[in-house]
Amino acid sequence: MNRLITLSSEISLKPFSQSVTHNYLTWFNDPIVNRYLNPKLPKTNNKIRQWIKKVQKPPYYYYSILYQNQNIGHIGIRPSKFDKQLPECAIIIGEPTCWGKGIASIAVEWAKTKAQSLNHTALLARVNKKNIGSLKVFTKLNFKKNSKSDPIYQWFKFTF
Repeated sequence: MNRLITLSSEISLKPFSQSVTHNYLTWFNDPIVNRYLNPKLPKTNNKIRQWIKKVQKPPYYYYSILYQNQNIGHIGIRPSKFDKQLPECAIIIGEPTCWGKGIASIAVEWAKTKAQSLNHTALLARVNKKNIGSLKVFTKLNFKKNSKSDPIYQWFKFTF
């Protein structure tokens, strides 16, 4: 299952695999990259490998984001903790040099299409309120702020 999904001339997706463990070991331990991420994400090689193994099969649909053929993060659809009937979009752009290039927007558009192809009626997203870039992405892509909120995260919902 090494099929590449082309999203643009420079952006493609590849099924998630253990080959990206080293990237996540770097990103999840980098205070600049992880400042808006869930603090419960794994931080050791072994824990990252276990996490990757978990999200490689349904009900998880995770793909590495490749920019100019280099792994820069992931886009995924996973079960939501907020609403058990709906999936949640999960995205990380781990390479800071790739922030602000529109890559996340293109990847989230793909996630919307993927969720709809799985017969979901909506897609949720949980965004750290301090992550201005991510807040802009989900707002620009017509996700609506959901009433579910807490001091750290804002929930968004896109309805098909």
